[in-house]
Amino acid sequence: MRLERHNAPEFDVLVIGGGGAGLRAAIAAAEEGAHVAVVSQSRAGYGGLTTISGGAFAATQSADAIGLEPQGWLGHFEDTVKGGHYLCDQSLARLLALEVPEQLHHLERFGVRFAVPDTSPWLAYSTDPGHFHAGMVFGSNIFGADFTIPMRAFAQSLGISFFEGMLVTRLVVDNGKVLGAIALSRGGTVTAFSAKATVLATGGAGQMFARTDNTAGSTGDGYALAHDAGLPLRDMEFMQFYPLATGNGTPGLFYEMLVVAAGGRVLNNEGADIVAMSGIKDRMSLTRDVLSRLVQWQIRDGHGIDGGVILDLSLLDDQTLHDISVVLPKGWERGKRRFWTAPTAHTYLGGVVINERSETGISGLYAAGEVCGGVHGANRLSGNALSEIFVFGARAGTESSNHARHSQVRPISEEVLSEEASRIEGLLGQSTVEVKSLRDRLREAMWHGAGVIRDEASLNAALDMVHELRGELTGARAEDAMALQYLIKTRNLLLCGELLCTAARLRTESRGAHCRADYPAQDNEAWLRSIVLRGKQDGIEVTCDQVNLQYWEP
Repeated sequence: MRLERHNAPEFDVLVIGGGGAGLRAAIAAAEEGAHVAVVSQSRAGYGGLTTISGGAFAATQSADAIGLEPQGWLGHFEDTVKGGHYLCDQSLARLLALEVPEQLHHLERFGVRFAVPDTSPWLAYSTDPGHFHAGMVFGSNIFGADFTIPMRAFAQSLGISFFEGMLVTRLVVDNGKVLGAIALSRGGTVTAFSAKATVLATGGAGQMFARTDNTAGSTGDGYALAHDAGLPLRDMEFMQFYPLATGNGTPGLFYEMLVVAAGGRVLNNEGADIVAMSGIKDRMSLTRDVLSRLVQWQIRDGHGIDGGVILDLSLLDDQTLHDISVVLPKGWERGKRRFWTAPTAHTYLGGVVINERSETGISGLYAAGEVCGGVHGANRLSGNALSEIFVFGARAGTESSNHARHSQVRPISEEVLSEEASRIEGLLGQSTVEVKSLRDRLREAMWHGAGVIRDEASLNAALDMVHELRGELTGARAEDAMALQYLIKTRNLLLCGELLCTAARLRTESRGAHCRADYPAQDNEAWLRSIVLRGKQDGIEVTCDQVNLQYWEP
């Protein structure tokens, strides 16, 4: 089978990814006058992580626009840095807090509608741990699609072009400048997209774990593209786990409302309240890293139930249940008050190194959203994911448009397109390797070896399995373009597993979402540093950079 080759029209700005960050970048670039294309695996605005999110973001002084009491941005900044255990790039965290209120008004302009206290009484229960200053702003249906579907429609009204069902396999870089990207379609066409500037907005990599609430497309493709292009990746040891989810592939239960605000309990197999046992009296300190760790220690020590624990809502009165019904798990209306739950892989906190203009280390290449590292540090506070994609998506779009305005397109050559197409064609054919089974083995190894609680032995075992599976994958082949995409994405997951385990073995402390059973204490003296990984021909280069502490110190 020979794959078709195709050259797409040239664009000013190419956005890779059709989730919230990609759509926000595309809109910002188009409103600056750029000719913009969005390339995505699924239907933009419908298939990404933003779409299936809880539909809430943290904002401050503009919260009064929807009936919430406004607070100052400085407090939101402080909460973010402290919540990230001082591993944030504080210049990025500052921008997050400073600029997110403005994004609320842009979202309204795009057609987004918000929940307000008069019609949504559950807002009274939306106090979130770690936030002592920011107001939580919800979409009207408390669902991420409240944002992405209007944003897609607004983007279409601006004339933005969408190319969907396409997996980008290579960033084309020449002499330190990005020329665009090459993508494989589900139909078997390899297309070159030449652009003056490119934005990477590809989301995370939750699919490397056996338990995750991420979409099927969260396979670390952006991290792999950046790594292959020689870009540095920071903080790759930090995968945030959401504390409570009812099953693999299901969204996390809104514990911030159910447990912290409404008073639900988390019980072990003896019926003991895990939070009360821990001695934690202030439930506002139950950030996601803290509760995930408490739950997983119970499971690890033999006090769990089938690998999980119980969320008990039996003490909540009828009025409270009615008020928060929008976030209750299925079965509550039939009188069910106890639910099996367990942690699940939720958000990758590490990623591409960017500056305040969303620039990467390659000229003309920008990045926004979960593919980036540095904004959240060692732990992300609830609501800050959507805050990040709106703030830095807007920045990436504006900056990429400004770059394009002063640049010329350098078309991707036929030689480069043919080279990439031939490389992909080399993966076609009959295979004795069952790629799905291989991926499942990876996900189990990562969950047990590099999950919520890790140690040197478990990380070594997970990394050994990654290397073993990579060897097996060399013999894998695909029969068609769909299988090709799956094969390439499995390779990307293996790379992410290697990056995560490499960094996690080096960080000999516990901090935020990185919990080492063999190094249980946080070590500020040795580890107020970011581990930075960069791909080299002979492997992975590892360096450590001091954390930016210019505004807040421990």
